[in-house]
Amino acid sequence: MPSALFYARFRLLYSAQMAHFLVIHGLQNHRPEGHWHRRLVTALRQQGHVVAYPQLPSPDAPVLEDWLEVVDTELKLLSDSGANDVVVIAHSLGCVTWLRYITSHLLPVTISRVLFVAPADPELLAADAPTFVEDFEVSSAREAFAHLNPTILASDNDEWLPRGVAETFGNPLKVAPIVWSGAQHFSLSDGWGEWRGVIEWATDPRADLCVR
Repeated sequence: MPSALFYARFRLLYSAQMAHFLVIHGLQNHRPEGHWHRRLVTALRQQGHVVAYPQLPSPDAPVLEDWLEVVDTELKLLSDSGANDVVVIAHSLGCVTWLRYITSHLLPVTISRVLFVAPADPELLAADAPTFVEDFEVSSAREAFAHLNPTILASDNDEWLPRGVAETFGNPLKVAPIVWSGAQHFSLSDGWGEWRGVIEWATDPRADLCVR
């Protein structure tokens, strides 16, 4: 029968390999089956990682403070569970949510990396998510964002980025974005279900995101 020392070493090895993630969805996203978010979260959990993937309140008519409260709670829960660091993966309005969070809250846990996928232009959010863009400029988050090892990925034909990702987010945040030609908004309706690149990148920052 395995000894107590065996189990202690097993738990230590397991915890060393286990990573922690927070996935933040976007506007009008009800975490539909088949979405790359769902596939990513499922794959990571099957690998033994801890993933927070909350359904944010009222996604069709979101309120900033409600979303920030959930993000803060999820990060604190990850911290309470023993997370040494967390990888954040955000999409669309989720990216703006993260920028608002880091400019208004103290991080309760270390963030090792951040991935923005198709961040939505704040100028287009005034009608559907006005509280997210009131008194906010992307550049206000530059210093806090720079310390989080960020990656920004977007396409060259995204209707939510009419000015282009470089002008809208890359230049203000001082981050050179990755541009995936023809990828649109990386939404399920654009065909973004299976996406091997993001699953591999989640556990290995050297992986190529631009792999389907």
